[in-house]
Amino acid sequence: MNPANPELSIVIPAFNEETRLPDSLQKIAAFIQNSGHQTEVLVVDDGSTDGTAAVANLYCQKLPGLRVISNGENRGKGFSVRHGMQEAKGQFVLFTDADLSAPIEETEKLLQALQTNDVAIGSRAMNRNLISVRQSRFRELAGIIFNFVVRLILRLPFVDTQCGFKAFRREPCRIIFQQQRIEGFGFDPELLYLARHQGKYVQGQHPDVPRCFRHPLERADGSLPKIQVNAAFFQISRNLLCDTKYLTAPPLPRYLLSMPLPGTLRAPRKPIPIDARAADHLRYIRETMERAVEFTAVPGWGGVAMGITALAAAAIAARQTSVRSWFIVWLVEAFVAVAIAAPAAATKARRANSALFSGPGRKFALSFAPPIVVGGLLTFALYHAGAFAALPGVWLLLYGTAIVTGGAFSVRLIPIMGLCLMALGAAALFTPAAWGDFFMAAGFGVLQIIFGVWIARHYGG
Repeated sequence: MNPANPELSIVIPAFNEETRLPDSLQKIAAFIQNSGHQTEVLVVDDGSTDGTAAVANLYCQKLPGLRVISNGENRGKGFSVRHGMQEAKGQFVLFTDADLSAPIEETEKLLQALQTNDVAIGSRAMNRNLISVRQSRFRELAGIIFNFVVRLILRLPFVDTQCGFKAFRREPCRIIFQQQRIEGFGFDPELLYLARHQGKYVQGQHPDVPRCFRHPLERADGSLPKIQVNAAFFQISRNLLCDTKYLTAPPLPRYLLSMPLPGTLRAPRKPIPIDARAADHLRYIRETMERAVEFTAVPGWGGVAMGITALAAAAIAARQTSVRSWFIVWLVEAFVAVAIAAPAAATKARRANSALFSGPGRKFALSFAPPIVVGGLLTFALYHAGAFAALPGVWLLLYGTAIVTGGAFSVRLIPIMGLCLMALGAAALFTPAAWGDFFMAAGFGVLQIIFGVWIARHYGG
């Protein structure tokens, strides 16, 4: 019987899933029959070029609550999830991947968490031994790095933001999907960020929830999914910095930890007392005085340009057939970065009517230079010794160290950037040499772009 007022809506975004969808719908039908929940199933066809919609329609008899919704064209997983959430009628709404990489039976644990929370999310990172079919090491590492940087920038406390198994209370969370902007990869952390800013209770999972995950290595069409990490980083950062709905959201209260990773962020908005206003004025005065002794000529848009050239260098270097040509590509990139950074910093200082090598600027330069000089010496020593595999890790570590030491005399965000670079450098030293270009693209490219946009928006270009 088709539930008029379903308790649960299951949203399945699907793009070219005709081979995997039948087995998944069969499992969902069995789950609904055994659970006793009044349930509707929404398959959102994201412009598939195969028989995904036809296959889904064949199951309408086994699943009376099944609806097939079409996006009309390929818009991305984020758009499909938002479309399904807006069409859902259930009190609780779950979205899950078309291959059911998280077993549908684990829905009960999410529903139990929703009795006292607005959002419940699954996690693959709490116990990675529960993953039965693993991704390639490269994709796992890419996901870990993406999670780390996103959690750092968006201040999300959740270990796994990308798990495709999340449940929501429909009415309280409707505004989250109305404000969602990202339509492709990267929409998951955006949803969690919006949930926190809208004051929703977000419940992370126990280490045994869900028990098992599968990560198929290929899509139904045989091709590897494209992970557009760089675009997702940029879009999340752009939304965070530019959208007034993001900037005018209420400040985040502290979380109350009742389980491994829950965050409780609902707080009534009260009139601001007079003493709080006075404290705000004092804080403004103190921050103004601090900025007077900070080096603020760190390039913002110049940093973005440096990141873009680093991504190009990584792509070119990865195609080189000899170590010498690979080394030359990165050496040229280092000179290009200097050629971008120096004029950008000078221009920024001139626009601020300050000397580039004033007191704070001189301290920044003297602290920044030693690790860079050491890096140059080690580069040629390692090159002549033939230890090329160590170069990416050494470069990232020493550049990160320079950013941290120099950043002590700059704005607070700069040392954080340096610590991220050092973390990538440390990881590069203990991973296969073939991953060197990936780590340098992530550090010199992606991180440089993210922090460059942040600096430009907050402290000028």
